[in-house]
Amino acid sequence: MDFLLINLPPWAQENPHIGVGYLCSYLRYRGLKPKVIDLNKRFCLNHPDFGLLWHVENKNFWSNENTFLLILEVFQEDIDKAIEEILSYDCDILGFSVVDPKERLTIEFIKKIKQKAPHKKIILGGPATSTYEQRKIFLDNIPELIDAFVIGEGEETLACLLDRFLNKKEITDIEGCYVRNNGKLVYKERLPINPLDKIPFPTYEEFDLNLYGKSLLVEWSRGCRGRCTFCKNYRLFSDFRVKSPDWIIRELRYHKEKYGIEEFTVVDNILNGDLKNLNEVCNRVIKDNLKIRWTGQIAPHKNMDYDFFKKMREAGCFKLQIGLESGSNKVLRLMRKTFTSEISERNIRDAKKAGIETEIFTMIGFPGETEKDFKKTCDFVKRNAKFIDTIKSINTLHLIAGTEVYEKAYERFNMKPLPKDNWHYLWGTYSGNNYEVRKERAQKLLDLASNLGIRVMETNIMEGKDNIFDVIKEKKLEERLAILKDSINTLQELPQKRKIIKKKRSIFKWLILIFLSFYVFLYIIYFWIYAKIKGKILLGGKQE
Repeated sequence: MDFLLINLPPWAQENPHIGVGYLCSYLRYRGLKPKVIDLNKRFCLNHPDFGLLWHVENKNFWSNENTFLLILEVFQEDIDKAIEEILSYDCDILGFSVVDPKERLTIEFIKKIKQKAPHKKIILGGPATSTYEQRKIFLDNIPELIDAFVIGEGEETLACLLDRFLNKKEITDIEGCYVRNNGKLVYKERLPINPLDKIPFPTYEEFDLNLYGKSLLVEWSRGCRGRCTFCKNYRLFSDFRVKSPDWIIRELRYHKEKYGIEEFTVVDNILNGDLKNLNEVCNRVIKDNLKIRWTGQIAPHKNMDYDFFKKMREAGCFKLQIGLESGSNKVLRLMRKTFTSEISERNIRDAKKAGIETEIFTMIGFPGETEKDFKKTCDFVKRNAKFIDTIKSINTLHLIAGTEVYEKAYERFNMKPLPKDNWHYLWGTYSGNNYEVRKERAQKLLDLASNLGIRVMETNIMEGKDNIFDVIKEKKLEERLAILKDSINTLQELPQKRKIIKKKRSIFKWLILIFLSFYVFLYIIYFWIYAKIKGKILLGGKQE
């Protein structure tokens, strides 16, 4: 093989890694021979007692330097076996796809591999290498052990890197990656891939699909139309591009015919970034009678109406995640959203009326949000409760390096200097927007959802529960692991949708009930008349 790609935990357990799938399909298209070691699924299956480490609420346990040491204790035997397996392959180029919070485990693997095989080339890619702030943990811990950082879209860049490595050529002029030149990391920009149809879609040959669910992730576009101040996705993929309806249908048909997959999740940042293209995809699914189910994420859009959502439903769209974020138009403007709360309300109602399940995202405590603004979000949820199936997330703003709200924290968003530790969630503003205020508001919205019978899937108001070092540092290993297990198993209690049970009676039962009622009524009348005529006898009177 030419390239060994290691998929480390934590990652979702429902579907194989779509990014790894794209890389492998493209490398095979270019005549290269990749192989994947899916340690994410393996580690989870080997340790069911610690399965909740993969829960989104517990991801910080992997990135916290103290709790990570305990995680190493849990998986030490698995890690050692995995290292032996990796080194058993005759392959000198290794790659790791890094997504937050895989960084510390990736560093651990690279250290162990390089100790035993210093000649191996190491390539890192994925969202967690996209900015300097994210790469810093690698540069601080293993600066000399990494040969290249692949930035953004990795297919073409990775293929070029492998070609150069395999043919022992210089790599300093390759576009799309940071490489070392005279002791410094240098970068040469690569243009976005266009058209997207020239990239082969994942065939997932590298994964054991029997270990996953009966659905797959698919991609219909890259990039994002939005420029949200709290998000950096548009910086990872600068240009918004869509795949042609023909290519999309071809992939859907492939997975259905080869694997029997009939349910798909579209992972696009914005499914409705090109309404004309989306409309044509729906037309093709309906025309070809594909009989599939699919879901995705949209931003509220002024040009989407009931008829549009109805067509999506006819094409198999059974659920939509809708990025409401706030019910306050002032806050939406601060976020640089391209819609208003009125547009959100229309979209949610139209989608629900068209028969599509609706899930909304909410973000609490964005810089500039006042109590009055928060109340508008609560009022929005109350007003639309019967049209909202699920609140996907009730999250306070988790500050991310590389976003506008981070880069302009002081001049535009009135933030205080960031604290040294845990600044991601402990940030505050001079107007009194602090973590306690945000948690209190999030809890109020959780309580409101519970009262309204709206299910909530996730929240981050227990952020920081991984800071248990002071509790465990003096205890024995067994006790520390028990505390770790107890901590990850203690999840925020979330509202679940109330089930309204309606008693149903068949027409036959109703007819019987009506007949019996009528029969009883006649009997009562007959008895009353008989009593009037024969009253003396019935009541014991004299006979004449």
